[in-house]
Amino acid sequence: MDKGIPATEIRGSKVYLTLLRSVGILSADGDAGPLIPTPDALELNRDYIFEYALRHHEGDWKESETYKDGQEFHHCPLYTQANAEGNLPLEFPFLEITPNNLILSALTKAEDSEEVILRFFETKGEETMAEIELFRKIERATVANLLEQEEYELKADRNKLKFEVKPFEIVTLKLRL
Repeated sequence: MDKGIPATEIRGSKVYLTLLRSVGILSADGDAGPLIPTPDALELNRDYIFEYALRHHEGDWKESETYKDGQEFHHCPLYTQANAEGNLPLEFPFLEITPNNLILSALTKAEDSEEVILRFFETKGEETMAEIELFRKIERATVANLLEQEEYELKADRNKLKFEVKPFEIVTLKLRL
């Protein structure tokens, strides 16, 4: 698992890692196009920190769910603390996506509205019943394409959605909360 350039190669018992991509001249393969010097792209005389991890597991990557460990290693959670009054329960999830073969890849404000974009993908190549639960009521939910253009509406049950996801599908939802 890496926190950098996701380029590895395994040959026999050796693992080869790409630590840096550094070019002195930008050009296309062969003689196509001009040769453009890129002196600032040379990654020389700098200090670096590289983070990699290995995980032993039984079975294949689907059974062991190593993809989840890779996502968690690569994308550390961000949080903020605020001064507020009142009490919250010990657990108060903002968002839950189940089952485990569905991986969150984006949660952001929509480009053209005040709605929320939630994007996830299916990792095991299996048809899956997605269940999504948010911290508050979903006023409107639509499936959108990657450009956030709405395709069709989903029926929400208060703060929950349940719908089919195809193998390896990338799902983009546009939510009004």
